[in-house]
Amino acid sequence: MERLRLIRQLRALDEAADDGERARRLNLLERVQRLPHAQADLADAWLRVIPHSVPARLRDAIVAQTAPEPGHAPSCAAVLAYAELHLIAHDPGFGFYWGAWTTTDKASLYAGMFNATTATAEALARGESPSLQVADDVAALVAKGRGVDDGPCFRAALGPELRWAVSHFRQYAVPLAVLTEQRSNVAQAHCSLLDALPGPAGPGTAQRAALVRLHRNLPMPLPEWPA
Repeated sequence: MERLRLIRQLRALDEAADDGERARRLNLLERVQRLPHAQADLADAWLRVIPHSVPARLRDAIVAQTAPEPGHAPSCAAVLAYAELHLIAHDPGFGFYWGAWTTTDKASLYAGMFNATTATAEALARGESPSLQVADDVAALVAKGRGVDDGPCFRAALGPELRWAVSHFRQYAVPLAVLTEQRSNVAQAHCSLLDALPGPAGPGTAQRAALVRLHRNLPMPLPEWPA
């Protein structure tokens, strides 16, 4: 398997369109030179950002879906995709969304989100849109976790906030789909679920200012604001 993976890596470099792309691919592939270590490293990146109050069984289920192994005979595309997952998961801002900083009961939030994401993935696999009822349940779950009233104003602000905060996971969905050979993976399903919440794509000026104040003491950078 190691020899085949090396061959795929060399072919991925050889197939680069230009020197700039070749340099980018080389930088990616340097991250996953030792496969057993690389797999543990990717899993650890997830375990670091999932709150410790989330039950171990649920943490393991999340890691199993988000940090898959590259397979026994990965294609050139899969080799590159696996390296891309490492790059995104180790970005300084990756843990921002997963920390659920504004929620007190993180275990309940994660359990509810996991179930909602699973239901959304099943709907997408059937060629259906995310359930509005599931999206409604998510909004109610977040409101309860934050200890705020679940009213129209809260819901109008929640969708833009979560869609902005989940930006790294949205990027993660692309290489994860390549690696797992699934049209709908857990990252795509989760982002589709958040897209079903009401409101514009990203927070407006006033909400941005409020979010900056709310998160100004976090030990990580804020995600880039949507264009």
